[in-house]
This record gives sequence, structure tokens and C-alpha cells, in this order.
Amino acid sequence: ERVEREHDPRERSRVLKDIASLYENELDDPQKAFFVLSRALGELPGDDALARDVERIADRTGLWEDLMRTLAEFAARAQEGPEEMHLLVRMGRWYGEKIGKNDAALPCLQRALRIDPTSDAPVDAMASYYRRTNMHAELAALLMRRAESSTNPARSRESLVEAAQMYEERLNESGRAQE
Repeated sequence: ERVEREHDPRERSRVLKDIASLYENELDDPQKAFFVLSRALGELPGDDALARDVERIADRTGLWEDLMRTLAEFAARAQEGPEEMHLLVRMGRWYGEKIGKNDAALPCLQRALRIDPTSDAPVDAMASYYRRTNMHAELAALLMRRAESSTNPARSRESLVEAAQMYEERLNESGRAQE
């Protein structure tokens, strides 16, 4: 009831984290803690510490598929912007890295990139996906786009170097690597 009365997502998330802690630590009910933490993540999808807690308890309970359904519901209700992007990035990462469903990871990451093509979170997640699935040409193209759009000279340089290595070592396009 306290959660429903709160209008501030940060406060709702804090209350939910407290409830989840009680379930997990006092009542030894990790499944209920998992569902409460999942709801808290839906309130604050950009909270990395909370995401690590959700990941930890999902590993413990094995409820990854339930988590993906819950996050998909939150993403469907979210307005396009940072909140939806964070949910989609987390879903894409977890589908690929935790559940082993790369076919489900790709559309999440593509949608996140469409929302914000220059944000580090979706670009990093997509690069990780391309590395994991050996999609070297796509990775090189993504790194080139990052290098061109980055306002951080060091990040731009790193991306160019990695793209050049991809072109030369994986794609046998040494001429493209020298560009």
C-alpha cells in the first residue's frame, strides 16, 4: 500500500528494495524477493546497483524467463526515452549472456539503439552481442559509427583502432583498415 501511494519512482523503488530485503534476508523467501526487486527495477531501470541485485537473485532462483516477461511489460508501458532504452539494454544483455537467447537479444538491442544511437549503454551492449556472435562486419561498422559520433576523443580513437583490427584481422580488408 505504501508503494502505491508514492508518486516518486525513486521512493517507490526504495520501498520495494526494503520489502525485497525483508523477504530475502528475514523470511528466507528469495522468490518473493525476486518479484519485488523486479518491480523495483521497472521503477528505476537505470539503477545499476539495483540491476546487479536483480541479476544476483535471478541467478539464485533461476527465474530469468519471468524477469524477461516482467521487463518486457515495463518496456511496453515506458515512454520512448532513457527509461525504455535502459530496460531494452538490460533485456538484450541478459537474454544473450544469461539465458543464451541471442535471437531474443538482438531485437531488444536494436530498439535500444534506435532510441539513442550515441549513448554508450546500447552501443556497448550491441558491440558485446556482435563479439559474442562473431558478427565482425557489423561490429566494425558499429565501431566506425561510434568513432564518428563520439565527443570523447579517447573513445573515438579506441573505436577506430578496434574497427581497423576487425577489418584487417577478421574481414581481410586491409585497405579498409588503413582508412
